[in-house]
Amino acid sequence: MFRESFRRNQHRLPARDMVIMVRREILEVEPAKIRNALDQHWNSIIKQCEKS
Repeated sequence: MFRESFRRNQHRLPARDMVIMVRREILEVEPAKIRNALDQHWNSIIKQCEKS
């Protein structure tokens, strides 16, 4: 799921190394919620990198 999310967004992301860390609780979260959260995080990363 994380890899697919990255692939869908990589053209928008800056050339930076990123580490994704997850907690065990993620196993209890619905996949749609995880995808939405990942999209929000990618958007946040993109906005932060545009400022620098």
